[in-house]
Amino acid sequence: MTSDSNSGGDMGRSPASEPMAPRKPQGSNNKWYAVIIVLIFIAAGFAVLAFYHPAPATGNSASVSSASGIATTGQPYNFNISTNGKFSSMTVYFGDGTSQVIQYSGSTTVPITHVYTNPGQYYIYFVVNYGGSVYNNANNLISVQTTLATPNPEQSFGSLSVVPYPSSTNASVNNTYLYTPGSNIDFLVTYSLAPSNTNFMVVSQTLYEYLNGSVVNTFSLPYTFNQAQGAYILPNSQAQINLTKLAEGYYEFGLETTTASLATQTLTTTLLNSTVLHYSSAGTYAYNTSQNITLFGGTSTPYQFYGFTYLNNTTVGNSAMTELSFMNGANVTYVNQAPILNYTKGTGAMFDKNVNISFTSNTNITFASNLTANITGNVTAVYNGVANYTTYSKTHSGNGLDLNNTTTYAVAAGSTIKLLKADTLMFVDNAQVHIDPNTNVVYSAGSKVTDFSSDNVTYNGNTTMTYLNTNTYYVTLGKNTDVTLWYTVNGATSQQITAGAINTAAGVYHTTYYQDVAVFSNAGLYTAPSSGQIFTNAELVSGGITTLDPSIAYFTVDGEILQNTELTLVTYNQSSTSTFIPLLVTNLPSIANGGINNNTVNYNVKVNSAEWGPAGSGAPTNYTVHLKPYENYTFTISPTAKWQNGQPVTAWDVMTSFTRTLLFDAGAPGTPGWIIAQYLLPGDYYTSNTFWNITQNMTVNNATNSITLHFQVPMNPTLVNQLMAAPGTYVADYSWLESLGAGITWSYSGFMSYEAQGSLPGYNTAVQFGDFSDGPYMATYINPSSEVVLTKNPYYTGTPAFPAASIPTVAIKYYQQPSSTYLLFKNGAAQSFQIPTSDWSEVLSLQASHAVNVTQYSTLGVFFYYFNAHVNMTVLSTVDSSANMPSTLFTNLPARQAFADLFNLSNYLGVQVGNNTYNEPFGIPFQGMLPKGMAFAPTLAQIQQMTGANYPGYDPAKAIKIWDNFVNSSAGSGIGLGRSGGTGSTMYKGAQLAVPFMIPIGDPVDAGMAAVWGAALSQYLGVNLQLVTVTYTQLYSTFAIQGENPMAINWGGWSPDYPYPSDYMLPMTDPVNGSLYMGANSLTYAWFGNSTNPSHNATEASMMKNMSDWYNNATSNPTLAEKYFLKMDYEFVNMSFTIDVEQQNAFVLTAPSVNQHTVEQYQTNVMLGPTGYLYNYLQMS
Repeated sequence: MTSDSNSGGDMGRSPASEPMAPRKPQGSNNKWYAVIIVLIFIAAGFAVLAFYHPAPATGNSASVSSASGIATTGQPYNFNISTNGKFSSMTVYFGDGTSQVIQYSGSTTVPITHVYTNPGQYYIYFVVNYGGSVYNNANNLISVQTTLATPNPEQSFGSLSVVPYPSSTNASVNNTYLYTPGSNIDFLVTYSLAPSNTNFMVVSQTLYEYLNGSVVNTFSLPYTFNQAQGAYILPNSQAQINLTKLAEGYYEFGLETTTASLATQTLTTTLLNSTVLHYSSAGTYAYNTSQNITLFGGTSTPYQFYGFTYLNNTTVGNSAMTELSFMNGANVTYVNQAPILNYTKGTGAMFDKNVNISFTSNTNITFASNLTANITGNVTAVYNGVANYTTYSKTHSGNGLDLNNTTTYAVAAGSTIKLLKADTLMFVDNAQVHIDPNTNVVYSAGSKVTDFSSDNVTYNGNTTMTYLNTNTYYVTLGKNTDVTLWYTVNGATSQQITAGAINTAAGVYHTTYYQDVAVFSNAGLYTAPSSGQIFTNAELVSGGITTLDPSIAYFTVDGEILQNTELTLVTYNQSSTSTFIPLLVTNLPSIANGGINNNTVNYNVKVNSAEWGPAGSGAPTNYTVHLKPYENYTFTISPTAKWQNGQPVTAWDVMTSFTRTLLFDAGAPGTPGWIIAQYLLPGDYYTSNTFWNITQNMTVNNATNSITLHFQVPMNPTLVNQLMAAPGTYVADYSWLESLGAGITWSYSGFMSYEAQGSLPGYNTAVQFGDFSDGPYMATYINPSSEVVLTKNPYYTGTPAFPAASIPTVAIKYYQQPSSTYLLFKNGAAQSFQIPTSDWSEVLSLQASHAVNVTQYSTLGVFFYYFNAHVNMTVLSTVDSSANMPSTLFTNLPARQAFADLFNLSNYLGVQVGNNTYNEPFGIPFQGMLPKGMAFAPTLAQIQQMTGANYPGYDPAKAIKIWDNFVNSSAGSGIGLGRSGGTGSTMYKGAQLAVPFMIPIGDPVDAGMAAVWGAALSQYLGVNLQLVTVTYTQLYSTFAIQGENPMAINWGGWSPDYPYPSDYMLPMTDPVNGSLYMGANSLTYAWFGNSTNPSHNATEASMMKNMSDWYNNATSNPTLAEKYFLKMDYEFVNMSFTIDVEQQNAFVLTAPSVNQHTVEQYQTNVMLGPTGYLYNYLQMS
């Protein structure tokens, strides 16, 4: 619907008229690899619900009432115990290591109150002493599971699972922890998530075993520090605890998990002869400041040093047979300290002008026979003899001492070689230099040693190499150079090494998780009976869900819950992306059924100024609407649509749900509100989401229980249906929202104030972690960080196209480590799990035993690395204190291009993802943001033809040329960059340029690639790429805010909201403040053209403005969409804003017992992809 204001009123500003908070992507938390989903359905399993109800007791007994199966941590949990007569005392064991003794006080009904402070799965056990007899509720145990809010950022919670038969005896009651005496239990110990504060990690776990209220055993899990991973690791083989022949009784198992940060410490060693230091070719190495490094003889250090600095008074001792390796990019600088020069046959020494060589007293110079020496000035030379000089100084021509060909330059013990300011000592070709014991080599300010080709330099015993002054000097080593250092080097170091010591000053944190086990011959549960299967899905997710608010949720792990509990108006028809089925509505709107308008009409709208805005807001008196066909779509709610309490779903529920989505479209972190806002609201929909505009463009007819959406332009029905199946269009019960304090005041000011609930500080936490269902499942247990349990919604009757749930209970559990999910599945404690492609060998072993069916399908999911044009260095210092870079480095196109040209895509896909390793197409290359399968998507060949891009563009020569030109230009020097020797380390503020690269925790693929990419950047550009792992909350929430973003280069991913180019082009290529990735990373024409930006570039800003204009052209005129989307995509490629790494192929792995058709029927839809199951489709064959 388009509008003309008769009084000239502004119906909306342009999308970039003011800074906007970035949008949060529907980024997949588990998409750094091709997600593997393995399903096995078995009737027995371990979950939070029990399925047995014992027969009532006779004689002296007691019964339970008002006992819930869920307790909230920190809140009172209440129930009653009623005895069938007077009793002496009662002891209640709550399952968390605590108990309460209650004396009879005149009533046989005893109210019990307890506050749980720890998460766990508890059985409440009580014993009643009647004086002459004793009753216990072993056959009527109260099953309780605690809910828990998100833990402190420094904490983690443990997890206990029983490894099923034959490792453990079968439970006496299915799906419980009830056993008979003599049973064996094998516990798998792990933890559900790592601390969200990435400086902390799990360092130990201890399991306490209680029997009838007393501790009887303590098991300390053997965590050890792994230097390569920089973390404490529990080996898989040590992660199980075996309990055999359990005696009868009530067992409580408390798993204490300790988290801490690591301290840096001094590595002390002794180094003597036969020590070898290997320097990589073309590296620049520096030794600086005060610390002793000692490696004992015969040892080899496990540390690979990428940068060391030794300063005055530090000693590095080299013991016999010890090896210390410095890798590419290490900095080694010598500071401070006299040799015999032995010229052997064939040696030539040239002393050029302005170079002084000084020999201290008692220095011997020996010239071997047949040696020609041309010496001028005050020089005495003795052939085949010895000349003793008290003091000697010689100035020679040129600026260097060149040793060529096969020359050997030997310096005997007791002599001094002194290189003064501006001197150069150069070893070329196959020259050999031997500096014997007790020789000193002194470097003055500005001097340097350059060693090229395959030179060999040997520093023999007791040689000292010293740089004068306090400046940093460099030794540059050429191709194939090998330098062997014997004995000692004097200097000092400030380098601190992390070797596993705990930083107690930062705090040590403990949490406890409880799992109770009842071992009785007649064990039973109070919990009401339930029947059917439990499906447990162990997902590889760091941190669990972030929100279940249907108008805010934009993270795939959240969407997996909502797509099973809160329905959209329509959804996709099985695996199709262009045909649809109704969910909450009676039918799909069409011209034929009157759901889509087919008329053209102009009419005037009189404006209510109070609804338009505050006084003085410039409200027009009226305006004209030009209605065209296909602008109005009416959806009628089905009378069979019910909430989980049996109440009907109404059009007003839809109206309020969509209103919340529109009001939250500018929320931070980003929300999915932009998806429908871009078509429903005029102008800049991040600011035009006012009371007037929203209520004019959505109208409700209560009589017909329908809602009409008035779009700004004629809309294709396919696109409208795609939008109505997208995130942000889940429908919530408005009565439920009101009961939680989330009701809306229907006025201009009410709408404006309500917007605050769409950003993190203002979230309504009851809605954030609550759920009220109109779908096949309802969430009956929500622990945001570790587990969500779904049970069948009895009021969802289903349709043939979207059936009611077949599996009554689904437990979705979240883990950080692949070993945890794999072991749970392997041992039968989970029926589904996720695994990275780097562990595909585990899948192959399942295939070999015919335990899995593999279903492959294409997706529109893509992964990429984004450059940040405006890094917040203050925030970065709190995340990576060693980062050293200009904040606007990547505002510069050459910087982005050089980094991109050193990314080896073949290695990424072939080795890291595993395409070549396993001969499976886990991922395919893509470039730009119109991936294969998307409308108008160009081929890679077409992109290369139109842009000249060399894709995949691994080109070191090109990268070096671009980088050196940039560093030496005014753009590079203007932000403080320089390069040592023109080819060494790139420097910034006196130290090597160090750029952080942030990826999700537990991402083995991108971590492996970081090492490969980092080595190339170090070798060719002299840049240190520093890997930093962060949580998804940090990637998509905490850090993804324009101006506050500390991520210089960050991992990202995108799954489609709807399969049309605007879903990709707006959030990922439109260079405006409101664009999700572009805005969060300051890749906007407003920033690039801003004179306060030290790297501002008016030319690039103009090109980016064109891109934004092309997006507006493509979305405002469907007939020109292909032309302008392609122009925008090609320019995006030219600007190198991203490194595009993978378009994902998905693999679903199911057991032979799963009906394969029910997997292929919907789970292979590219719109669902690897983001989670529609569990109501799954069935057993």
